[in-house]
Amino acid sequence: MEIRKAIHFDDSNTAMNYHDFMTNYFEDVYADKGDLFFEKCLFVCNVDDKPIGTCFIWKVYNKINTLHWFKVTKQYKGRGIGRTLLTVVMQDLKNEDYPVFTPVTLPQKRIIARYPVFHPSIWTM
Repeated sequence: MEIRKAIHFDDSNTAMNYHDFMTNYFEDVYADKGDLFFEKCLFVCNVDDKPIGTCFIWKVYNKINTLHWFKVTKQYKGRGIGRTLLTVVMQDLKNEDYPVFTPVTLPQKRIIARYPVFHPSIWTM
């Protein structure tokens, strides 16, 4: 779980500063469905088996599909890893699972918008 909490920050000091926040966030949002969280949360690792990217689709309120924890670490950005993560998590969705909402920051919104493989009508930002 510690890796999942830290991957979203580009340096270890920031990760440590937000450790309690991330712990509380997990408890508030995912803990009651912890097994499902661990099943859905996808990681990509480098050759040293260190996580370098993550994301998953989470059904909020058992109704709304959302993209969660979309992150590629700074040193691996621009290599197509984000596109691959999105492709993998989207491939299992059915027509009735759309749209997919993206509760993301503005920089992430710009990144997702660059992926023409995902038609804009499937995303709601």
